[in-house]
Amino acid sequence: MIPKALPAPRIVDPNSVPKLRWGVIGPGAIAETFVDATHKYTQQRITAVASRTPGKGDAFARQRGIETVYTDYEHLVGDPNIDVIYVATTHEFHLDHALLAIQAGKHVLVEKPIAITAEQAQQTGFARAIETLQHQQFARMQMQGDVKQGLCRAIPGTQMADFKHAGHAPSCPCPVRSAAATAGSTNAAVRRHAVLRSAPW
Repeated sequence: MIPKALPAPRIVDPNSVPKLRWGVIGPGAIAETFVDATHKYTQQRITAVASRTPGKGDAFARQRGIETVYTDYEHLVGDPNIDVIYVATTHEFHLDHALLAIQAGKHVLVEKPIAITAEQAQQTGFARAIETLQHQQFARMQMQGDVKQGLCRAIPGTQMADFKHAGHAPSCPCPVRSAAATAGSTNAAVRRHAVLRSAPW
């Protein structure tokens, strides 16, 4: 019989991953949630924040024990004591601020969406990141197909169509929609966040 319940989730031990130093661009409401959860449930540490609004970065940092506050984004991305930049500004600035961090040699975590047009999403490493995710998802789907075929042979009366894959888009051979389709909503490609690496693209 087909299982009626999903397996228990695997909880990653926070101590099993490298402890990184994070900088935040745009200390708004979503950044509050991200920073608070990060500090509570992981060993990652937000060590700097940047805001162009007078006093906003200071208040954000003071409430969360963040050491450094910048009033411009250039100094934040140029800080050698920061490993990763989290971009949490409003949608229309995501691309510019992410590219600023990438050009400074930082790793980047971008709030959704990556960009607000398909053309923007195709710029620099963003298109390559989406393409990489597509290939990874397609390889995973091929593996799932092999598993499904094995289950069909093992379970009398079952067919491939009995097994559903929620992420599959009928118009695409892989579970991830094209870059153009994901420009406005990146959830299908990268779930909640778009994770990019600065080099060696």
